[in-house]
Amino acid sequence: MVLTGKFTNIPSGNLEPTVNGNKFSAPFKMEAVFTNDDSSDCSKGEYRQYVKGVFKWNGLEVPHQLCGDIYLSKDKFEEDGCPPPGCTAYGYRSCPATGIDDYKPTQTLGCTYQGFDEPSISGNSGDCVKIDLTFTGELINTETNDILESATWTVKGSGTLMAEQLSSVGEIVTKTNEGLSAQASYDYESNAWNFNLIISRSSGLPPIHSSELEVQFLDAEEKEFNILTVQKGQLTEVGGTNRKSAVAQYQVGVSETRPRSLRVKFRGDTYCINLQ
Repeated sequence: MVLTGKFTNIPSGNLEPTVNGNKFSAPFKMEAVFTNDDSSDCSKGEYRQYVKGVFKWNGLEVPHQLCGDIYLSKDKFEEDGCPPPGCTAYGYRSCPATGIDDYKPTQTLGCTYQGFDEPSISGNSGDCVKIDLTFTGELINTETNDILESATWTVKGSGTLMAEQLSSVGEIVTKTNEGLSAQASYDYESNAWNFNLIISRSSGLPPIHSSELEVQFLDAEEKEFNILTVQKGQLTEVGGTNRKSAVAQYQVGVSETRPRSLRVKFRGDTYCINLQ
């Protein structure tokens, strides 16, 4: 029996991680085909993955446990996970198929390998993060320990995690049949929360002036946040012929906790808008 293996989809060069909310990551696929010249039994062909490098959060190295007492090393390649019976490493046929580490058409004999990985680091809004990893993927003959094909690639890049988002829990309908809701995002550049207080109303009504609103921004213990800036004058209105939204914009200073609610006094009545 002559067993061969060939990658059909494997990274090359550098994969640049990207920011998605509070996550910095770089997904990739590992796909290969094994061929046995005298049968459809490819059971001796398996994939292995090794990694070295470092994750950093705000300039500090973050340890990553690969398996037991084996941790990610900056200088030495280690297997990316635990071999059986741990079964978190890639490519072992004796481990169950997971949807991201499978042989087709069967786990035991299949000649097609399909894997997926997404190295990532997550944190809080404004955190500076870095990934600097080098990977090696190998197709091996487990009977002879021969390497049939190998590939090396990197995942390197740095970024700042994006602003955290908050929004109101539903919409509050006022006594004047206008809807109150809110949205907010944390701006790490100005170190402040940017709030939009949204008043949904029928078209054709008189404009709303900022002086008609009194707003307090509160944490979970109802401690008040400092308002840095507030929109003055007539509120911005957007919408169509039937319904419009009047929007008041605020910038709110940060504290040790996140905003949890708004207390809004509008047209003589006070309403509480909870945030999530």
